[in-house]
Amino acid sequence: LLDMTLTKCFDRIPQDRREGLLFDLLHVLPTALRSSNTPDATAGVLAEAILSALTKLREDKLIQSLIQPGYSSESGALPAERLFALLRSLLECVVDSNRNELVRGNLYASLVNYVHLITDITPGEASVLPVSLSRSHAGWIGPDEMSSSASQHSDAWRRPEAVSSLVVNSLSILKPAMENLVSLVSRDTIDGTDVWKTVAFMLLDSLARLSQFERQPAVITAMSRSGFTRGFVYGIKETDVQLQAVLKPDPGT
Repeated sequence: LLDMTLTKCFDRIPQDRREGLLFDLLHVLPTALRSSNTPDATAGVLAEAILSALTKLREDKLIQSLIQPGYSSESGALPAERLFALLRSLLECVVDSNRNELVRGNLYASLVNYVHLITDITPGEASVLPVSLSRSHAGWIGPDEMSSSASQHSDAWRRPEAVSSLVVNSLSILKPAMENLVSLVSRDTIDGTDVWKTVAFMLLDSLARLSQFERQPAVITAMSRSGFTRGFVYGIKETDVQLQAVLKPDPGT
């Protein structure tokens, strides 16, 4: 029923009720997933439902920003406290549970969508993060300390005000759990099946780009301290021949 509602009938829900409905779902679904009474089969369905609801929330915000003239940051503002509660719930579901790969993979994808949701500042540039923070946030990188890669972005993305408090506060929520989160996700990039390896790497990429605003990015520190960064580099080197083989006219599997 939920899948049908989100995929086929979402336009039948009044516009002013959609966001509240999705946040209500995202409030109760993680709680059900964390329950010790929830069997793995049901947990898989719940994790997929979380991903569906969060993806639809992100899509709806982007669509409204495109089709509504004068859709301002104020009128389209996301409810910060509900977002932060959602992030905490997702982290608890990932770090505190011993669920199977299917559940973890869908939760990783949900976190990726969360990162995009809080950084989708400009329609059409959802995958781009702003590149500076105000110096008023102690310990954060300022405009004149940006890396040379920042010059590739437009001036609009360099403005300190482009970085929302959603990014700053989300990072503060992520930081205490970063060590455990990175360890778990990195193991799945090594031992998981191919599709979930990809999703796990996508999450690490999202966390790394989000953490670019920290003076000492917690995700980079966690990956380096545990030896995962070294392992990733060696992994690329070891698969170089296989990667080159893909370029042949008739590549293997």
